[in-house]
Formats: sequence, C-alpha cells, structure tokens
Amino acid sequence: MHTRILPSTTLLLFLSLFVSAQAQEAFTILHPQTESRISKVRSGSIIGSLDGEDVAKLQLRIPFRDSIWVKVASKADKGNFAPAVKELFPESFILAKAVFITVDQKKRKEQRKEYPFDPQNEIDINKFWKSPEFREMYESIHKKRLHNAKLIITGWTHQTIDPTDEDSHASMAGFFSFNPVLQPGGNSYVVRALGADGAVLQTESVEFFYANDYTDIPDEAGGRALFHVDVFEENCAGCHDTELPESALTGGESVEDQCASCHTSLVKQASSHFPVESWDCISCHDAGATPVYALYADKDYDTEACFECHSGVEDETTNSAVIHYPATDRCMSCHDPHSSPSPSLLVDDEFTICASCHEESATTPHPIVNHPMKTVYKPSKEPSVIKCSSCHQPHASAQPKLLSTTRKQLCRNCHNF
Repeated sequence: MHTRILPSTTLLLFLSLFVSAQAQEAFTILHPQTESRISKVRSGSIIGSLDGEDVAKLQLRIPFRDSIWVKVASKADKGNFAPAVKELFPESFILAKAVFITVDQKKRKEQRKEYPFDPQNEIDINKFWKSPEFREMYESIHKKRLHNAKLIITGWTHQTIDPTDEDSHASMAGFFSFNPVLQPGGNSYVVRALGADGAVLQTESVEFFYANDYTDIPDEAGGRALFHVDVFEENCAGCHDTELPESALTGGESVEDQCASCHTSLVKQASSHFPVESWDCISCHDAGATPVYALYADKDYDTEACFECHSGVEDETTNSAVIHYPATDRCMSCHDPHSSPSPSLLVDDEFTICASCHEESATTPHPIVNHPMKTVYKPSKEPSVIKCSSCHQPHASAQPKLLSTTRKQLCRNCHNF
C-alpha cells in the first residue's frame, strides 16, 4: 500500500481554505458602530446581518444585577429568607457571582463571602436552590446573634432569535435586531451565534453608553449612536423607503406609510404616546435635521421637547420647593417617548426604575425596618399596593424628599392611629 504525499502548494491551499472557512463570520453587527455608541434614549437597538447558514440561534446576553436585604434577628425573620431569595431571581438566567453579607447584632461587624459560578451554565432558581452555595448561605443565617443578611447576584439574562422562524427579525432579508433596555452609564452586551449542536460559532461584544444620567460622558464612549445615517440607509433601502416625501412634513398618512414599515412595534404596547398613535412623528423629529430625524431645534436633552406639550410638569418643576432632577431635563430616564407595557409610559415597573438610582433605599430598611416597598401589602386602609409613588411625588413637591404630604399624614393614609 502506497501513501501519497501532497505537494507543498496543494497542502498550503488546503490549509488556507480550511482557515478561511473557520474564519467565516456567522453575523455582522451593523449598529451600533464601535466609534458611535452614545445613546440618549432608553431603548437600545442592536442591528446586524446574518451571514452564515449554520446558525440555529442568535442570543443576546443582558447583564443582570439584583439584591435583597432581609432582617434575620428572629426565627420568624429567618423563615422569610428563602421566599425572599426566590423572589429575587428571574425564571432562567446565567449566574456569574453571588455575594452574601451578614451583620451581627452587637458589633455590627460585616461578614462577606463571594460565590463565583461558571458563566457557561444556565442556572434557574431550582438549581440554585439545590446548590451547596445556597445551603451554606441558609445555614449561616441560622447562627445566633445575627442582625441582617444581604444577597447580591450578578449574571445575565438572555434574548434569543431563531433564524428559521418566519416571524423572527432574522428572517427579514437576512437582518436581525435586539432591543435591550439601557441602564444609565455603561451597558455591555454579548451577541452569540449558536449552531444546531449548541456550539458557539461567533461571539461579539456590544457597548452602549446611556447618557441620560448625571455623570460626565467618558472620552472613550465615542460619538452618538444613530440609526438613520448613510450606512443604514444603504443597507435597508432594498426593502424600505427610508426617505420621507415632502408631503410628510405636514404629518398624516404619508408619515405612517413611511415610518410604520420599520416602526410598527412602537404602537403595539399597552401604553402609547399620542403623537406615536397618530403617527405624528415629525411633531418631535425633524426630517431635515443633521443628524437626520433628530429632535427639533437641536434640543440636546429630551425634556425641552416634552415641555412643549407637557407644560403642567414644567410649571410643577419650576415652582416647587423640591425638584426631582430627571424631571428637569431627563424625562426619558423614566418614560419611553413612544410606547411601553407599563402605565404612564414608564420604561419599567416603578420600583425597578427608582432602584436604578436609589439602590441604597431599595436594598436596606426604608423608611423603617420591615416596611414593604415592592410587595402587595394589607394595611388597614386602601391602597393595598405599596410602591414608591405611594409616598413620593415623581416630579416635584412642596415637601422634603419629594414626599406627597406631611410624614404624619402619609402614615395615616394607610394606617389607623
């Protein structure tokens, strides 16, 4: 039996073909570009093209962080620990790290322990429940002379697109999109392409800097992330008419014809902004602006545009003794300008929005020990649901700490004494 030796040129050609096949991209991120990723709206858009045919799933990993504080001084308090932990977790997630902190009664000395987890493994609440890490935490709270315990978890949740699903974005001429809700400051996401066997074909990191907060934008954050710029007009023009006709400048059906082909999702949620429902896009966006479709009059922050219709909130923030600063120039920190599944166009549930800035109040006793903040409670009077706005005004108030009335009256709103 003879063994045939391949000529060196043939071998090199074979190797180069193998390497090039391995290097072939499964997808390409079109937006945001790495040099332009500052966002001034709460909802981010990650848009790309699907380049490979072997992709079974596209997955967006979204950073997740939450925490709870539980008083564990008594036996009854200790019994609340496990249910509180269960409330903390989403149904399915990828857990990276758990930090468990206990404080004793006398010295108030803090004991802190970190539990790292394998980020490749998805862990739901049942798996965590059975883990040795949780058993160790549960045993530690039953030690004597403990005052409180705090659990902080970090990891990822994820959104998944099936490219074979005709209803998915990925079936639209080979393009796909994810729309995560941005948090103030830096936001890091990971887009992954998975094969049919679950193998990771490609991984790309995407970063946004959400500028609707009160910190300086870092130099490395780059320029503002925009969609209606030349590179996207060129890519999308095959399916969409991206230029508004002259008649659209007066509003009406022509705007709906142009905008709805891409932006129908803006009116499908439970709570919609009236200009969006009527497709009066150009009441806020300027088709002739640079960059195109920017807010009118080169308004740097959203509140200037909002106050043109919501003058009552402007009067409130101008004439009140205590002002909530997002209401003066950052409406979109709390409200979605288009539509939302939450009432009053809130970008999330009320507690989550407030906790994104007021973390200390959300994770430690507030305003007193064991007072509920995000649970259904049964006080002696209505309302039976306690939330931040039960005590605080969201925009402005005559009372300190944005209280809706005096401290004494606040308690009497729910309690008989």
